[in-house]
Amino acid sequence: MERRSFVSLLAAGAVALPDLGAQEQGLANLRKQHPRLILTEADLERLKELAAAPKSPESRVSGMIYRLRSHAERLLKEDPVRYELIGPRLLTQSRRCVDRVYAFAAMYLLDGSPLWLQGVQRNIHAAAQFPDWNPSHFLDVAEMTHAFAIAYDWLYDALPDADKRLIRESIVQKGLKPGFATGYHKDGPGKPGGWANTEHNWNQVCNGGMLLGALAIAEDEPQLARDVLAAARASLPHAMKSFAPDGGWVEGVAYWKYTLRYTVPLLAALDSALGTSFGIDQAPGFAETGDFYLHATGPTRLYFNFSDCARQRDTGFPWLHWMARRFDRPVWHWAASENASGEHPLSLLWYEPNAPNPKASRIPLERTYFGIHAAMMRSSWDSPQASYAGFFAGHNGANHSHLEMGSFVFDALGERWVEELGPDDYDLPGYFSKDQRWNYYRLNSQGQNVTLFGGRNQLSPARGRITTTGANKESAHAIADLTEGYSDVAESMRRGIRLMEGRKVLIIQDEFRLKGPETYEFQMHTMAEVKIDVDRAYLGIGNRMVELRALSRHPVEIVLQDPHGKTLAGGGSKLENPNNDYRKIVVRSLKPAAQGTVAVVLHPLENPNAPRGAKFVRPLDAWD
Repeated sequence: MERRSFVSLLAAGAVALPDLGAQEQGLANLRKQHPRLILTEADLERLKELAAAPKSPESRVSGMIYRLRSHAERLLKEDPVRYELIGPRLLTQSRRCVDRVYAFAAMYLLDGSPLWLQGVQRNIHAAAQFPDWNPSHFLDVAEMTHAFAIAYDWLYDALPDADKRLIRESIVQKGLKPGFATGYHKDGPGKPGGWANTEHNWNQVCNGGMLLGALAIAEDEPQLARDVLAAARASLPHAMKSFAPDGGWVEGVAYWKYTLRYTVPLLAALDSALGTSFGIDQAPGFAETGDFYLHATGPTRLYFNFSDCARQRDTGFPWLHWMARRFDRPVWHWAASENASGEHPLSLLWYEPNAPNPKASRIPLERTYFGIHAAMMRSSWDSPQASYAGFFAGHNGANHSHLEMGSFVFDALGERWVEELGPDDYDLPGYFSKDQRWNYYRLNSQGQNVTLFGGRNQLSPARGRITTTGANKESAHAIADLTEGYSDVAESMRRGIRLMEGRKVLIIQDEFRLKGPETYEFQMHTMAEVKIDVDRAYLGIGNRMVELRALSRHPVEIVLQDPHGKTLAGGGSKLENPNNDYRKIVVRSLKPAAQGTVAVVLHPLENPNAPRGAKFVRPLDAWD
């Protein structure tokens, strides 16, 4: 059996980022013509040829154009963006503007209808009249600047001079100058702060908006563009290093997608406008990160949604097409388009037919990301009935983290049986504050698939570490040391998860040694109907069923608990999510214990009448 340790892989991440300052500076190689951001005239001619080509079974191009057109027609019927904040954010309006500009501009370039140009103009004129783009929450500014940059660049030859002047002024006054004030020069000239120093999604999203805005108008604002380019190149390594060593993303799949949604365009725009991305794409782990998306998507197409990631199904991810081309990973083309709606123009720009699937590409059935201490394993790539487990050792101090060290999900028989609840309403009072965040059920340990001792939350900031993994044809496992999250009560706490018996059955096993006797509680959340039968429980979804059994030397009971939040947010109408669609199963010790081993087995019942063999608990150290 293959065995890998955290220590043996740590060195893989100890690689310095390229010296970005050693590369050619400035705008000497700026492409003079528009469009030059992501899309060039040569790309446009190729797209027009594809659109005019006869349909073929291998190509989805005609269907993609149809869906893009349908999407754009729906957007044309909507009112222009308006200055409307939700909580502290203008972000909904900024994103609407981005979506509309891409759709309308792409359709105009493809068929020349003035309706599309007018659609862009209505939204750009509206947003240009806003008093600001909400610089106190700079993501809003960055995405609006991104939209204005694409509108200016892609429609440069079609827009009247007055519109181009309006867009340039808006980019400078509402986008780039606030970017220096809130980021690049926040703590004084040449002293970056705020978002420019962050190590998470804000960095790439904000730098992306700044770079596209600067490159779009560089010939009119050359010094400002040079300043943005230099500042962005100094800022980006702070966050790009978070892909190291192996491409995982600690904020979870939703924020991985958000990060890539703006990292890829900024790299593509640097390439198309300047002929270089200055080595930014060479950050350790970045060339592997597309695999994270593959492994974090279960056979149900649901993501392993740890951290602030909602329950979402894969609907494709066009930006992964660019990654596939850049790093010669054809299987990422498959991941980008297999379940895609195909309505985003970048799907059309970067799409490749006949991409091999993960099985054909010999992608392993299991992967551990030691940078973020998450493991994913499955029984098959090509069966929607496959068993799948995602396991997150956790980082209770990371951006968008929950108190979820040791949490897991489980898919089998085409259903998700163990659920992560995901985020709550970001506008709940104190949602992102250290004082109030852990009062909310979906964020604290009560709302996670984790172990509790004496009903206490895990500690923050604490971090779990996957220490060993193993895999063969019949099974795969990962074992994590979670002691840091329980150090107020525990001397040692380890959890292992294992897909076994042909990788169909999941066992979750806890081994603990405490400082004194405490009540042990194993928790898991499910959307299945639950029937408890003494020493086991049956989970049912439609005509499918999973059996849960608890194995322990100490007496335990299986109970259902209310998964509703105990703390309702005061000071307004905002309430915690009531979690009405979920049920919470708890395996609880009948007496406090100072040490023990508890295993929970989840057995998908493909044939409920088939005999099931006895299960025996083996120590975690014997799993290899």
